[in-house]
Amino acid sequence: MSSAEIGKFGGSIFGYWINVVTSIVQTVTPKVNETTVENPSATPTPAQTPTLTPGYTQTPTSTPTTSPTPTQTQISTPTPTTTIQINPFVTTNKPGYQIGENLSIRGTAAPNVTVAIQILDPTGIRKNIVKTIADEYGNYSVKEVYTFLKGDSEGEWKIKANWLYKGGKFVSTIFTLPEATSTTVTSTPPTTSTPSPTPTPTPSAVTSEHQELVLYALELINQDRADYGLAPVELGDNEAAQKHAEDMLENRYLSHWDLNGTKPYMRYTQCGGIGYVGQNAAYYGSFYYEPYAMTLDPKESIDYLEYSMMYNDAASGWGHRDNILDKWHNKVNIGIAYDRTTVTLVQDFEDDYINWNIFPYCENGYLSLSGETSLGEVQSIAINYDTPPQPLTKEQLLNPPYDGSYTYGESWVYVIPPPPPETYYPTLESDMIQASKWSSPSSGSFDISANISTFLKHGDGVYTIVIWAEINGEDLPLTTYSIFIE
Repeated sequence: MSSAEIGKFGGSIFGYWINVVTSIVQTVTPKVNETTVENPSATPTPAQTPTLTPGYTQTPTSTPTTSPTPTQTQISTPTPTTTIQINPFVTTNKPGYQIGENLSIRGTAAPNVTVAIQILDPTGIRKNIVKTIADEYGNYSVKEVYTFLKGDSEGEWKIKANWLYKGGKFVSTIFTLPEATSTTVTSTPPTTSTPSPTPTPTPSAVTSEHQELVLYALELINQDRADYGLAPVELGDNEAAQKHAEDMLENRYLSHWDLNGTKPYMRYTQCGGIGYVGQNAAYYGSFYYEPYAMTLDPKESIDYLEYSMMYNDAASGWGHRDNILDKWHNKVNIGIAYDRTTVTLVQDFEDDYINWNIFPYCENGYLSLSGETSLGEVQSIAINYDTPPQPLTKEQLLNPPYDGSYTYGESWVYVIPPPPPETYYPTLESDMIQASKWSSPSSGSFDISANISTFLKHGDGVYTIVIWAEINGEDLPLTTYSIFIE
């Protein structure tokens, strides 16, 4: 019997054609402490230097606990309409050619919400975001958007208009850009509301059988959470999980990385993700051709993989189970791909608690971001750096370090708030940057800017913004938002 015929889960031999990932989703947890002055004098008092604990932590869930579910306002949303005007619009077979210019967009959303217009290339990768705010009547417009449609892929480009209303519900409208000149595309999607956890509309390319499997996988997750007294998660609409499941099936590998060398949080951001993501990935089948491999039932395989991640995960430190049972997760994006002999399963769990005003961006060495979180208070921001992703082979993905866990960056720096009035930081560690602006006009809101030019000296690569908040003494990551600098 060849090694390809036997799979391992956490180091234990289970049988033919089985292999489940043993990686643990790990995070960096900084803690910031500041000393305030009750009776300020003319002489400033040194503030205590923030105490940070760099490293990777994973707290196992040893006993079932019941946790409160963040309250979300249940409201109906208006019927959004978006009009996209393109003049001129051309296509070409030459990679890198600018296929569109002079793009203007207008539409209707909820009053005073942030609208994010995403430009997606034919592979589904987000090339850029244009942000605006709807007026008091819900109307919004973006004019004279140039150079956002440059890309290196042929095929259909898409525009995705996203907006969030109070309570955190994500409303999305997608348009395919036509191959025509002086064309106007108008669409009125159906009304959306905040129901109990339900799946988002299924793309036409996804079969009803596939959707049934996704719903079954969601049911298993929520049953496991209910067994531990946890609230259910909703089905998200981020496509990164499905794309990764399909890629693993097509190329017969199991890894958090993909053939392009990107990690889960990078792909999540590229597909429009704006919160925090933690991934579970699993594989049932052989990595190589087996002429006599048995035919698998995809539903039974998904059941087996979920059970294994919940109850046979000791070799990976129970990281998969901890991810499934994280009380702060409120969404999950499920990717499933299968053929006769192999099933791949990807669970991208989300923490979606921020209503953005300004998505994180870098300009002239300054990082800026603003919004409001419905969970906790922002304490610090970690900026994690990864070198530019490099293509990987299947053999590389099946071996260390790519067959194990992933971390958010190879180096990092923390942006911390200025000290309280009449105090100062005597010294700052080399991995700390004091924000030039840190405004919190109301509970949960934040408006932050910091000069990170010294950290940007790493050069080209991926800079991932992790917002850390504190709730009831617990540090929580609210974002894994990647900025790609080339």
